[in-house]
Amino acid sequence: MICLGKGRPAKKAKTTLEKYSCIYEKPSRYYNSFSKIKRFPVSEKTFSWKVPFNNYKPKKYTDPEVLKMKPAEADPDIGDKSFKAIKFNQLDGITDRRSSILKKYDIEQSLPVNPCGRTGVAMRGSLPRWGPNHAVTLIITRWKRSHRGPITYLSARVLQFISIARTKKDWSIPTRIRNPGESVEEANLKLFQESALNGRNKEEASKNIKELLNDALEKELIYEGYLDDGRNTDNAWLETTAYSYHAGDGELDEFDILAQDEDMTTIWRDYAPHLPYGSITKKLIDRAAAFYLEEKDLKVVAKNPHLI
Repeated sequence: MICLGKGRPAKKAKTTLEKYSCIYEKPSRYYNSFSKIKRFPVSEKTFSWKVPFNNYKPKKYTDPEVLKMKPAEADPDIGDKSFKAIKFNQLDGITDRRSSILKKYDIEQSLPVNPCGRTGVAMRGSLPRWGPNHAVTLIITRWKRSHRGPITYLSARVLQFISIARTKKDWSIPTRIRNPGESVEEANLKLFQESALNGRNKEEASKNIKELLNDALEKELIYEGYLDDGRNTDNAWLETTAYSYHAGDGELDEFDILAQDEDMTTIWRDYAPHLPYGSITKKLIDRAAAFYLEEKDLKVVAKNPHLI
């Protein structure tokens, strides 16, 4: 299921994102559970809370690693005495429990209810907070270049973006959950460091990143709202602020060699409308591309069979 909440598109955007565009497409097994946690089957007709589903019995699951986190890193479990002190739908100390898509989300049996619908999994899953988990998403783009200069296809410049690949079919764009009290700008800085540097040459390059993000790159607000993510459950979900950062010619050359480890590979990926993006990922990347590629160039790029 994909749900874009009442996301606020950037004022300069050439495209629009739907309000509450929910499409059922959740995998049968929960994210990051090594295929052991099966979702309760939810059809396209029954994912909405407005539709009665008397036999609905979602799998209750909270990742053991979440339960090991310190109080500053994650909420208490429902059986903990301090759980009752959580103040949903408001600023709770430095933890923002307000939703960016609704004035108030429902609370049932002391638990927040995912405004987008049933997911087949209850409790927190792999998310640290009950209710909205606020995140940042970055679409970092540049023009494809070689040592000889810009690379073109039928006279159209090729746009690239940073992609995080876990397998050949499982890849995404950089997203990071914000810490309590952390601003969007601070989270963007840390996310760029994690995605573009990933531990390599961090001391040398990170001193220039703040200046790079604030001044050198073109910045556009792409989206604010619900983020479809495999970690979402009936009682915990992601809401993101997505920004596009675009380099001109050369600003990001020092990050040309990105990182690889056992869990993921970070690469520059060529943009093309026909690539098999996940639905929400496609919408965000297409939205960013629309700022920099003219319609005639988009048509040319779509015909290029050689884009990776």
